[in-house]
Amino acid sequence: MSGNGIASYIHYPEPPVELATFRANRAEDRIFLEWITVSEINNHGFEVQRSFNAGDTWEAIGFVQGHGTTRSQQQYTFSDPLTDTHHSLGSVYYRLKQIDFDGDYQYSPVLNVAISTVPTAIALHQNYPNPFRERTSIGYQQQEPGFVTLTLYDALGKKVETLVNEYKSSGVHQVEFSTGSLPAGTYHYQLNANGSVQQRQMSIVR
Repeated sequence: MSGNGIASYIHYPEPPVELATFRANRAEDRIFLEWITVSEINNHGFEVQRSFNAGDTWEAIGFVQGHGTTRSQQQYTFSDPLTDTHHSLGSVYYRLKQIDFDGDYQYSPVLNVAISTVPTAIALHQNYPNPFRERTSIGYQQQEPGFVTLTLYDALGKKVETLVNEYKSSGVHQVEFSTGSLPAGTYHYQLNANGSVQQRQMSIVR
């Protein structure tokens, strides 16, 4: 109340979107995201963002249209198919970028989903990110323990570096690779494990 006896009120604007829940559930071949809003004001929609490096960098993987302005509860869903990158890195993060019609935006809390799988076969996964400048992650899996070699070759087939050369347990493994002084170009990395040989391609950019 002010000094002259007249009550004064401060108006706090409502948030453009009031998010009630935001959750993730994993199915056999994809991750389902679901969120519910209590109310929406001027809501253009939601950009779904994903990160494979604990939120250091984010990429937009889809957009879900909003309901503009409404006082009714709204439910939204989005699915993200599982890829080699999901399996090789073992964990993925999601968030929503809620965007107004006037361009303003706000972020939801971040969800972390663990991708825990028991390998049923030997597999070499595509490195991530790719192309890349300085660092990338290479994932592979094996259903039985055994001696593993992972070797990097240049475009002419010349051996550049041995990344793994040791006995490894069964499961999903990950190797961090730094380019160092390697020039830009196309390279191949080859996995040899328990009699199986697999190869993939990566690209270094400068």
